[in-house]
Amino acid sequence: MRNVFILSIAQALAMSAMPIVVLLGGILGAELAPAPVLTTLPVAIMVVGVAVSTLPAAFLMRRIGRKPGFIGAA
Repeated sequence: MRNVFILSIAQALAMSAMPIVVLLGGILGAELAPAPVLTTLPVAIMVVGVAVSTLPAAFLMRRIGRKPGFIGAA
């Protein structure tokens, strides 16, 4: 029962990371960007980077296995 509670808390924290990054990325981008058009550029680059890296990660995990792939990524 204790493990389920710990895993639930860990999942809740992990799932809250992306909304926080998007929120803070927009706020900080508005403060730091020289032009308003560039406000969300860091968040956009992060999303595109994740999208571009999914296929190579999938191919790597198919080749070496999921467990070693996840351990290598961590």
